[in-house]
Amino acid sequence: MRLQHVSRLVCLVVPLVVVLGCGETPSGRVAKKSGSSKSKRKLAKLGEYFGPLDDGRIEAIAPPKGWNVAPRSGKFVCRFHTPGGESYPSIIVRSEDYEKISNVSDDNVGEFAKQIARSYRKGKLKQSMTITPIRVGEFVGISYQRRGKAPHGYKTIIVNRLILDTVVAGRKYTIELQTRDDDTLKHRRYLEAVAAGIKFGSKGIRD
Repeated sequence: MRLQHVSRLVCLVVPLVVVLGCGETPSGRVAKKSGSSKSKRKLAKLGEYFGPLDDGRIEAIAPPKGWNVAPRSGKFVCRFHTPGGESYPSIIVRSEDYEKISNVSDDNVGEFAKQIARSYRKGKLKQSMTITPIRVGEFVGISYQRRGKAPHGYKTIIVNRLILDTVVAGRKYTIELQTRDDDTLKHRRYLEAVAAGIKFGSKGIRD
């Protein structure tokens, strides 16, 4: 079955983020759910699709309507940001190979959440968070929040990060919303719209 995932990719002007530490608290906790929970949030409208991307694994993707598409870079698959020349809020899409699960589904999303939680617990920088299985349209994955530092012009700033992860055909996709203020939930519908709209190509089809 061909996946109809559409993602909006919005990133930072300089998309390098350093995770902030918060003492020695547990780095990842999985919400007690047997499967993914369908999001009831009204999604934002998407703009025009473009692609292919990620060597054809993504057939097409679209930014939130009215958002700008950043120039291509080897540091991310794509990036979107709001109009007016502002870097935030932004949505960034990244990808990497993933061997532990071939495709995330309603049946194994709980195990995927545990894997990601364990990977954060092994890290040196600790930060409390809850990882929640989620379904948005055809997108099945996990959701969690982090904080980080990112370069911005000649200074370093604090950013809030709302992250959606999934795996398609052995490729892990991270779709991340970054904001400077405490308005992450306000912009979540844009992030979920991007994730729900990703269209995977012949290299990115679920079993």
